[in-house]
Amino acid sequence: MIDNDMHQLAYNLNNELLDYINHRNLNKLNSNYGITSAMFEEIEEVINDVGVDLKKVGLKIKGGKLLDIWEFDELNGYGVEVDLITINGERTDLTLITELDKVGEGYKLEYRQLGVM
Repeated sequence: MIDNDMHQLAYNLNNELLDYINHRNLNKLNSNYGITSAMFEEIEEVINDVGVDLKKVGLKIKGGKLLDIWEFDELNGYGVEVDLITINGERTDLTLITELDKVGEGYKLEYRQLGVM
């Protein structure tokens, strides 16, 4: 069973990632998550494909909670899935997939995929 602290950490870090995506902060996306400008273009394309324009409205975690979190036993990390809605509460069918990797005494969020699920 995954404790509440890990859930909260995963939620907070995914929110931070979404904030950088919403504000198109390529410097933070690259330095914190390794997301290049080409990767960000792909992210924007997926978002646009579901009818969301980041220039007009941002994304947030649906229901204020994680869809799923699971532990990678051999890697000492966690996989995380969150469903996304617009900040206005409109459905998007987007799911953000990330990983929390153990780094020293803490964890680092790694972007894996944004897709239509």
